[in-house]
Amino acid sequence: MNKKGTCTPEEARRLYVESEEDYTFDTLAEATSFAPSTLKKWSGKDPNGRWKDQRDAYRTRMVQKTTEKVIEQKSTRLAQDIVEAQKTHIHAYNVYAEIATEYGEYKLDKLKELKSKRLEASDEEEKQEIESRIEKFSSVSLDYWSKVQDRSLKGKERLLGMPFHINPNAAIAEVEKLDYVVVEKNYLAELQEAVEGEA
Repeated sequence: MNKKGTCTPEEARRLYVESEEDYTFDTLAEATSFAPSTLKKWSGKDPNGRWKDQRDAYRTRMVQKTTEKVIEQKSTRLAQDIVEAQKTHIHAYNVYAEIATEYGEYKLDKLKELKSKRLEASDEEEKQEIESRIEKFSSVSLDYWSKVQDRSLKGKERLLGMPFHINPNAAIAEVEKLDYVVVEKNYLAELQEAVEGEA
């Protein structure tokens, strides 16, 4: 801030408008070399409006800028938190899917082993005992682990906002809405050969 007596009219205006202190023309006169009546006159004739209105507008802009910065910082932090939460969820879905896959592979190996033993069994009683063990393979538990895998995949699809599967019929329907025709790749090659053969 300038010392009393060294302030320009523009500096007086800026001091009144942009200072955190709520100057009146009397207190501004004490801080500058100008009389209160002169400051009031300049304020009334300023092409940008009265100084009080300028100060109100300036403070409103500062509040808006500060609010925008706070919102931006909070949004950035929130976005980072969401990404971290998504990573955690995706990791969990991957773990569940891996457990389900391991269980399925374990059960498949056991089933193959039992079938192999059944073929190698020498008497009917041993074959019956192995057959009984094969029948004990629970389709309920296999169904459960299959659902775990499916839910894991769908969970990742939701988190990432993209499907991991493609529905060809839905894709064809969308293309045909644009007045295009979808044909099988081999048919297109055959059609091209036929056209070239006629030429």
